[in-house]
Amino acid sequence: MAEWAREHDKLFVPCVGPGYDDTRIRPWNAENTRSRAGGTYYDREFEAALGIQPDLVGITSFNEWHEGTQIEPAVPKAIDGYRYEDYQPRGPDYYLKRTRSWVERYEILCRK
Repeated sequence: MAEWAREHDKLFVPCVGPGYDDTRIRPWNAENTRSRAGGTYYDREFEAALGIQPDLVGITSFNEWHEGTQIEPAVPKAIDGYRYEDYQPRGPDYYLKRTRSWVERYEILCRK
């Protein structure tokens, strides 16, 4: 898609996310669940995005707890028998630190 966009003078913005699980809200949507895999899913997404040297990278999302895509600081939390994702054994700000690391790489690789 990125190559096609460049060939046609279009902007392609890859988006990355840490994982996805909205089955608490949409129980029928389990097939779209993406495990965080301890942070490696986020890293793979960013690596793929930067591999095409994009002009921009979108991050889906920041605090979408109901979709399991939050990257803001997280601590263990359960409501009505549902346990929200936290980042243990990593620290509560793990995804913010990973995001900073990837943004720094983006600045080096793509914003020359």
